Amino acid sequence: MDQSLKLSSNFQEIVNMFDSRMKNYEERLKKLSPSSSASPQDLKSLSSEFLDFKTFVWKTLMLFKSQFEMLTLGLERHEAYLRRKLILIHGVTEEKGEKLKDVVLKIFCNKLECTDISANDLQACHRLGISQGKPRPVLVRFNSLSSRQSIWTSKTLLKGTGVTISEFLTKARHTVFMEARKNFGVNSCWTSDGKIVILLPDKTRRKVEITFNYNSGVISLTSPEEQKSIEMPYFLIPPTKEEFWLTWCSNEMHLGLKNEPPFLIHPLNAHEKTIGFIKLKITKNINWHVKSPPFVIPPLIYKHIEDGKLNWVKMVDNKLPPGALIGGFENEPIYIARAMHNSSLCPGKYVPTKQCAFVPWGFREHKKKNFEILCGFNAIWIKCTDNFVPENAFVAGSSEVNEEPLYIGRAMIDANLIVGKVHMLYKCCYLPYEGKEVEKRTYEILVRGDIKTHGITATNNCIMNPMKAMQPCV
Repeated sequence: MDQSLKLSSNFQEIVNMFDSRMKNYEERLKKLSPSSSASPQDLKSLSSEFLDFKTFVWKTLMLFKSQFEMLTLGLERHEAYLRRKLILIHGVTEEKGEKLKDVVLKIFCNKLECTDISANDLQACHRLGISQGKPRPVLVRFNSLSSRQSIWTSKTLLKGTGVTISEFLTKARHTVFMEARKNFGVNSCWTSDGKIVILLPDKTRRKVEITFNYNSGVISLTSPEEQKSIEMPYFLIPPTKEEFWLTWCSNEMHLGLKNEPPFLIHPLNAHEKTIGFIKLKITKNINWHVKSPPFVIPPLIYKHIEDGKLNWVKMVDNKLPPGALIGGFENEPIYIARAMHNSSLCPGKYVPTKQCAFVPWGFREHKKKNFEILCGFNAIWIKCTDNFVPENAFVAGSSEVNEEPLYIGRAMIDANLIVGKVHMLYKCCYLPYEGKEVEKRTYEILVRGDIKTHGITATNNCIMNPMKAMQPCV
């Protein structure tokens, strides 16, 4: 059954029902005239009938509204269908006595490289609206969909020319399209064959269907600075799905359908005003399931660091010096330390809760009370294997054998990121962990950020440039 037959059938049903109920109601009123003796039972029955009549009138109005929505939607879709062969051209200079077909064909041939389009393919060309001092858009109607599609697919060639092509949307679709661009951004909304496409924050695409559901809720966001509601477009929540979720945390609101990622994140940009409170306008009862907000970690207290250059500071009274560099984690953040052990200035780790440092040496982890902490931030970590390390690696200590340089390395052990030393002679990184000295052939090494590498250097250190291919140490 098509829409017109359904409209006719529903309307006739309303007429018959209304006529029957009104006749019955009039008969009852005649029996309860002033000249007759009306019993309390009759009055009670009449009261009940009146309530039923009110309900009937309400249902009738709802049916009329439903028919209006259906008719409006049908007309809108029919109008959109009739516009399939139309396009709008913007930015075309307007002149007196212009021959628009020739102007349009020149654009198609010269700028869009569609030389197969001729005057026979154009049914009509004319300007839209009243002249207001700027070029009016040109409405072009094609004789065939294939010709129109050929021009539409080539419109990207107009980039930078000042001329643009768009679809001739219906008023309802144009309103929704502009609202979508306002809420999701210009680059996240476009049209295709009369349909509006939105690129959601989760990078998925959704086609918007025009609906006229006046019972749907309206969501408003109000900023604390001004009592101004921002109504979100009604097309965001499809009428076929009624369950949705809403979260509000740290001045950011997410809204999405059940079991789906959010289709709305507010504020979208950092410069937008934060949310003061959320107000919902609804016409139906909603069952709310309120959950406790997630735990929010308080903001960190930042310390001012005068110089980012790496430097060693002696630990005093178990107080971390300003700018102490975090090197990894072992159930807590751990820092980079170094201490003397058997004539070796050995890099290792500092564990705050244990208030001591640990260095690897001789297959064991050694506890140290006197040590230094590495401070600064001008450094980076680079992945290495064996003795393939950057030539600008930060020298942190020296070995007991010939005072060979020792570097700072780190690697994962049992889900912990442990800091230790890199010894080029043994081609590995040694880490202090649970009383042992653990060897790692693949690790990260700390590199100075204030020194740039310039190829191979003639030293006993490693000679690899981190931006080029790896080279072995000599």
